[in-house]
Amino acid sequence: MSELKETILHRRAIRRFEERQITLFAPKDFLFAAEDCACAAENMMLMADSLGVGSCYIGQGRTAFADPYGQEILRRWNIRTDYYAVMQLLLGYPKEGDHHPAPKPRKDGRVLRF
Repeated sequence: MSELKETILHRRAIRRFEERQITLFAPKDFLFAAEDCACAAENMMLMADSLGVGSCYIGQGRTAFADPYGQEILRRWNIRTDYYAVMQLLLGYPKEGDHHPAPKPRKDGRVLRF
């Protein structure tokens, strides 16, 4: 494969990825940034599920943008330098024929206490 064609295919793959993912950012000095973003991500995942959209939580936000390529993406997205990527969500529709997992059968009279 030619280098030009490989570069074009790579850019298309990146563009498709960026269209299907959500990155949650927070101020670097905010005490509860991770917890707040986790709550927001959970609510987004619940809403996505109710709409038939699958989701995948990725908690490697800071490291995902640490290298020079990640820093370039942050500049392109106009993310302030005093913010960091806490986590990401990937969204997508399940393949045809894949069904939502059914809950496990519950044991009658069983109560869990923590």
